[in-house]
Amino acid sequence: MTLKKKWSPFNKRTTTKIKNVCGVYEIADCDGNIIYIGEGMLRDRAASHFLRGRDPIPQACKIRFDSTGSKRRAEERERALLDEFSKKNKGTLPRHNKRRG
Repeated sequence: MTLKKKWSPFNKRTTTKIKNVCGVYEIADCDGNIIYIGEGMLRDRAASHFLRGRDPIPQACKIRFDSTGSKRRAEERERALLDEFSKKNKGTLPRHNKRRG
């Protein structure tokens, strides 16, 4: 269930190239450890992490994403990704997720 997409650098320039469609995304540290899972309009959500002009999430280095075609499907997929992460990590969520989707 984990996103099988290629990682891209997580920076402002990369986020401007993301299509603004409904989907899910994962943010990882430089070692590839997932530190955040989110959903929504992909470009808007990725760019929102840079609103204050500083690094959005400590240790954020990579992003990968997948379009889902609908908001409802994105929410379902986010919950599934968070559940899968939690099962593999002794009930914990990614470091910067406060709650399940």
